[in-house]
Amino acid sequence: MIHNPPRCLRRLFPVLVTACLSFGGTAVSQDTQAPGASPFLRFRDRTLEYAGPESGESKPDREQPDEVGIGWFGPFGPFDPDDEHHAGMWWAASLAVEEANAKGGYRGRPFRLLPCWAEDPWGTGARHLARLVYEKHPWAILGSVDGPGTHLAEQIVAKARLSLVSPVSTDISVNLAGVPWMFSCAPGDDQLAGVIAGHVVADYPDPEDRCVVFSATDHDSRMATRQILKAFGKRNRSPHHRFDFDPGKPDLQVQLDALKKVEPEVVILSAQPDDAARVLKAFRQSHIKSVVFGAAPLGRRQFLRLAGPAAEGVRIPLLFPPPQPDARTRQFVRAFKARFDAEPDYAEVFTYDAATLLLEAINSTSLNRAHIRQALAETSPWRGIGGPITWDGTGQNTRAVTRMGMISNGKIKVLDIGE
Repeated sequence: MIHNPPRCLRRLFPVLVTACLSFGGTAVSQDTQAPGASPFLRFRDRTLEYAGPESGESKPDREQPDEVGIGWFGPFGPFDPDDEHHAGMWWAASLAVEEANAKGGYRGRPFRLLPCWAEDPWGTGARHLARLVYEKHPWAILGSVDGPGTHLAEQIVAKARLSLVSPVSTDISVNLAGVPWMFSCAPGDDQLAGVIAGHVVADYPDPEDRCVVFSATDHDSRMATRQILKAFGKRNRSPHHRFDFDPGKPDLQVQLDALKKVEPEVVILSAQPDDAARVLKAFRQSHIKSVVFGAAPLGRRQFLRLAGPAAEGVRIPLLFPPPQPDARTRQFVRAFKARFDAEPDYAEVFTYDAATLLLEAINSTSLNRAHIRQALAETSPWRGIGGPITWDGTGQNTRAVTRMGMISNGKIKVLDIGE
C-alpha cells in the first residue's frame, strides 16, 4: 500500500475517481436498459472499409509478376496418413488453383500457392509467415487451419495490408479486431451454438433434464463453449454443470466420476477431433449413456476414424453437404474420393470454396492489394459448394446453420428436430 503517494498521483486521483464513477454509471445504465431497446451501435452492422495507400490508384501497386502468388498458412505437402486432418485441406486449395489455371489463370499468368507452416505457429510459424509476406510478396493469404493460427495471420496481414481469407475458423472474435483485410468463410460459433441449443431445448423441453457441457481448454473449444452458453441463455436455459479438461490429457477419471454422479440426459462435447474421440471412448468405457451433442470439429473425418463405434449417435451441426448438392459439389466429392478414398468433410469443402472465391475476386480486378480487398468485400453473396457466403460488416460469413446431423455407422446423416 502507498501511504504517501507522489504529487503526480495525488493530482491524478480525482480524475481517476471520476472516470471510474462514469464507467460504473454506464455499466448500470446498460444493465437496466429497457427490454427491446436497441443498442447505439452494432459493430457487425458497420462495414469495415480501407481508404489507405493504393486504395484510390488505378495502377498495380508493383511490377507485374510472371505468376500470381497466394500464401497458404497451414500444413502442406504430400499426403501423410498421420496428418489426414490437414492433408485434405491442402489438396482442396491446390485443386482450386489447378482449376483456375486451367481456365487461363490471371490473364494468362498462373496462380501459385506459396505455403509456409510450423508446428508452433506462434513461434517459428510467425517468422515463416512474415518472411513469406515480405520476401515472396503474395497478393493474399489463405489460412489458417484453426482459430489460433488465423489470429496470428491476422496480425501480420494488418501490418502488410494483405487480404486474409480464413476457410474454417469459426471463432467470431477473429473478425472483431476491426481489421478490414479479414474474411471468414465458415459460419461463426454463434450460428453453430444456436442450432445445438435449439435442438437440445426442443428434444429436452423440461428444464429439469440435466445437461452438462464437457469442454477442452484449447482456444477454439473455449470460444465455442462460450457461444454455446450464450445460446442457452437466449433460450432461458442453462447447463447444469460444466467440466473442463486439458487437451491431450490422458487421465479423465476425475471428470468422469463427477459426470456419473450428475447422470445427465445430455452432454455437450466441445473439443478438437482427437480429444473428442478420446473422451467419447472414455464415456463408453465408463458406461455413460447420455445423448452427446458435439461442436463442429466432431464433424471432421479424423474424429469419425479415431472414435470408431464410440461416435455412434453423436449429434453435430451439419455443415456439409448442402440440402441439394449441385453438379459442382458432386464433381468435387468424386475428385476427393478418387484421391483419398474417403468422403470430404466440411473443412476440406470450405477450403476449396475459400480458395475459389479468392481467385475469382483477384481475377475480377487488378493486381493491387487494396483492389483485391475491395473485390472480396463486394463478392457477396457468393455461392460455394459448401453453401452461401454473405459477409457481415466485419467480413464474417452470416450463413445460418439450421440442420443437425447424427453419426450412424461411421457416417453423418441428416437429423430432424425431435428425432
